[in-house]
Amino acid sequence: MQGRSRGLLPLFGSLVPASATAARTTAPGRAVSSGRAAGVVSAPRQVGWVSPATAPLPPSRRGTGRRWETLCWAACAVFALLLCLRTTIAPHQVWGACAAAGYGVAALVARLSARPWGPASAAVAAVGSVLVPLVFLVADGARQLEVTVVERSGGLLLDTGTPYVPDPAELRDYNPYLPGMALFGLPRAVLGDVPLADARLWFALVSLGAMGLAAVVCRGAGPSPRGTGPDRSPARALLWLAATPAVALPLAVGGVDLPVIALMCLALALAGRGGPVAAGLALGAAASLKWTAWPVLPVGLALLAVTAGRRAAVRAGVTAVTLAVLAVLPVALADPRAFAEHVLLFPLGEGGTGSPATSPLPGYLLATYVPGGFALAVAALVLGAVAVAGSLVRRPPRTTVAAADRLALGLGIAMCLIPATRFGYVVYPLVLLGWFRLVPAGRRAPRPGGAMPTRVASSQDAGRPLRWTYSLLCALSRRFSFVEDEIDGLRHVVEEGDVCLDIGAEYGVYTYALSYVAGPKGCVHGFEPLPGPYRVLGAGVRLLCGGRAHAHRMALGERPRDAAVMSLPYRRGLPVHGRAFLTEGARGPGPNSEFAGERRPVVRVGTVDEIVAAAGLPRVDFVKADVEGAEPLVLAGAAETLLRDRPTLLLEIEERHLAKYGARAERLVEELRFAGYSMFLWRDGRWRPVDRVTEAHRNYLFTVKPLED
Repeated sequence: MQGRSRGLLPLFGSLVPASATAARTTAPGRAVSSGRAAGVVSAPRQVGWVSPATAPLPPSRRGTGRRWETLCWAACAVFALLLCLRTTIAPHQVWGACAAAGYGVAALVARLSARPWGPASAAVAAVGSVLVPLVFLVADGARQLEVTVVERSGGLLLDTGTPYVPDPAELRDYNPYLPGMALFGLPRAVLGDVPLADARLWFALVSLGAMGLAAVVCRGAGPSPRGTGPDRSPARALLWLAATPAVALPLAVGGVDLPVIALMCLALALAGRGGPVAAGLALGAAASLKWTAWPVLPVGLALLAVTAGRRAAVRAGVTAVTLAVLAVLPVALADPRAFAEHVLLFPLGEGGTGSPATSPLPGYLLATYVPGGFALAVAALVLGAVAVAGSLVRRPPRTTVAAADRLALGLGIAMCLIPATRFGYVVYPLVLLGWFRLVPAGRRAPRPGGAMPTRVASSQDAGRPLRWTYSLLCALSRRFSFVEDEIDGLRHVVEEGDVCLDIGAEYGVYTYALSYVAGPKGCVHGFEPLPGPYRVLGAGVRLLCGGRAHAHRMALGERPRDAAVMSLPYRRGLPVHGRAFLTEGARGPGPNSEFAGERRPVVRVGTVDEIVAAAGLPRVDFVKADVEGAEPLVLAGAAETLLRDRPTLLLEIEERHLAKYGARAERLVEELRFAGYSMFLWRDGRWRPVDRVTEAHRNYLFTVKPLED
């Protein structure tokens, strides 16, 4: 090589053990046959190790975190203000005014805080969006119809033995809830018109108490590799949950769904821990409040069968059904006609008075505008329920997170297809999907005779979505050129528990695939310096990978520097991120001269060795680098890591890109071989040994491990 690459030969020469030097003259393509080169000291594998999410990886993203936090609170303030201006419901107007101010102050606190996503802004938001409007509404006496219905039902239950009006004539006479909901109206019936008797206070108390207890149960269920430090404590998770608009609004105005959701979450947490009686009691309590809680029964029992065995699931099922029957059956028998009118016909839109749940979702539209549409909607609802039930039998959830995801899916389908529905029900899947990802949810090991051993819950957070993503990427790589073929070959060279680096991650295609292949005991670090792709990468990592992967906004090269210039080409006014490159050491634009324009963002550059030391990585097993010709510079900055760990390398090698840094593909391959690496190419479904780089292919695998031809 010439120019910038002339220092690489001494680097790779230092990597070669004595045995490899002799082997170079006899078998260049198979210089080293062992998994780790002889004479190379590698760090021992630590079973179950996952890189901590709080590792001090440069650069600091506090400024970015503060901006995102400020933006989130500002968006919440805008939502609250719009609701205040548009709604005609008085309690919602009060909430919108108070919450808009609270979220606005929270945005200011977030902007001034030294640490992003801290408790201060969440506490301010919770006070403004929950405490202030709740106290005001209780003192003022203004309440929405649901609160009035529940408080009246408590009095009716004491007076007549049934919470239902015998002959409902108008909307306010109807009570679509199961008898257990009337318990929240008993304080008003017993204590009279005092603030402490307000049903909204008891809704909030039960909701927050059950959610907090669920978080405590999850925290004690088992170790979580993502840590359970202060940032993930149950109290802080509960604070953030209460501050979100989807939860703060019903907490303040008295939404009846939050206690139901909270008991569902508690039931899943107890089932995930393997406690049949406690889980059965929570399941039965939720089922006695509202029909929307009944789908939690099969999901919770399926989870319990995995964590504690089938007998425990049967015990929990008997406990849950017994409690629900004791709560519902006496009331149903007291006045069967009123029970059917209020609890069965009215929620389906078939009562004497039309249901106010008329959001334009598929079930409502079918029942309203299509002849025979009610029957079609009910049939679709039944088919959806059968499909979800079938999935529970074929692939039962093995963790609390997986069970919550399955339940959220089932409820989402039901809420779309039920003939009388409303958008407010979206709080069910939102809380179920989010809560167990906020709390450090572990799980108990299965008992003897139970189901198969499973991993801790935080490792399973990413399981199904990540598996689907990986399967889709592999399928696309076999049929379309826009997903690289080598994605399908990663499973042959990356092992369970491997630590991988994705350098030049762009939108994260390789990061997601490596996260799946390396499994929950592995870890992937993706590096992308450009802000646009980095935002996509970060969002994808959080959504799909759980604690398996981490995204870092930086470039990697041969030496660290705080400010380096990149050339980002533009075509037809749009950035071509995949062709961006570092300008330092480059002899011009090279093949990027085909683009009419460019921009020059400033980025931070680190080295592989710097990252490994800062993160405390015990080893690196796999490195993928696609940096538009700067691959030799990345390897130069990884000298210590290459010497210590001998990782497998997947490099993009194109002569046209290397040339702009004064390098040549032939010399790079020669030096890697001299270091004991063999070169392979993914072709026809397998890694095949090759001896040279061609223009027909651009990605080449280098490894010291033996691979089958």
